[in-house]
Amino acid sequence: MKYVFLLTCLFISSQGEAEIYRWVDDQGRVHFSDNAPAKTEKDGVQAESIDLKVPKAVENPELRQFYQENRKRLQALDKEREEERVRDLERAKKTEKRERFCARLKRQYNNNQNAGYLYQFDDKGDKTIFADQQREEYQSKLKKRIKKFCS
Repeated sequence: MKYVFLLTCLFISSQGEAEIYRWVDDQGRVHFSDNAPAKTEKDGVQAESIDLKVPKAVENPELRQFYQENRKRLQALDKEREEERVRDLERAKKTEKRERFCARLKRQYNNNQNAGYLYQFDDKGDKTIFADQQREEYQSKLKKRIKKFCS
C-alpha cells in the first residue's frame, strides 16, 4: 500500500526545477547539496550550480482519482488506528483501576480475617465493635464483592 502511494506521488508530480550545488572541500571531498556551501571562494571553496530539470509526469485523470481515493483510505485508516489506540488506553486505565480496587478488597478481607475484632464508628464518633454475626455478614459482603470485581 505504501509503495502504491509513493509511486502515485511520483506520477502526479509536476514539472519543476531544482538547483543543486557541487563543490570540493579543503580535504578534496566532492559534495552535492541543494543549499550553497557556507564557505565561499575566499575560503578556498568553489561551488558551481547545476540546473536539473524534472520531467513533467503524464497527466492521467484515472491515476489522479486513484491517488485521491488511496489518500482518503489512508486517512480513514489513520483515524481508525488513533481511535483504537484511545480505546486501548481507556481499557488499560479501567483494568488498572479495577485491579487496584480488587487488591484493596483482598487486603481488607485478609486483614479482617486476621483481626481479633472489627469495629466501626457511629454518628457520634464512638467506636462500636461488631458482634460475631455482624462480622460474618461483613466478611460475606467483602467475599461477594471480591468475586464480582476480581473474577
